[in-house]
Amino acid sequence: MKNRKGTFIIALDQSTSATKAMLFSTQAKLIDRISIPHKQYYPQPGFVEHDPVEIYDNSVRGILEILRKTLIKTSEIACLAITNQRETCMIWDRNTGKPVANAETKVVVPAGGKYHVWAI
Repeated sequence: MKNRKGTFIIALDQSTSATKAMLFSTQAKLIDRISIPHKQYYPQPGFVEHDPVEIYDNSVRGILEILRKTLIKTSEIACLAITNQRETCMIWDRNTGKPVANAETKVVVPAGGKYHVWAI
């Protein structure tokens, strides 16, 4: 069997609605992908929150599922690429490493019905 060490790239796209795990060849060809949605919390109008532990767990689950689904071994992964929710902010406890609260995102809906998401 051909040595495929470092032949694949895993990308995690953490959006405001789901964690997407994708497997690419080192030539940037998409091999497979999965999406794991996370719960949306609406504490007040214009605000959306996400559970950071759920996001972390979905990230780990996404990596494991894409490896299982494609039968790729960890030794065959060259790197991990991560995109994140730049418009979302949260606070971690320095001593415990645990989140202090949910991650927060503010949704602004101007006249015309189009919205823009920005960090608060």
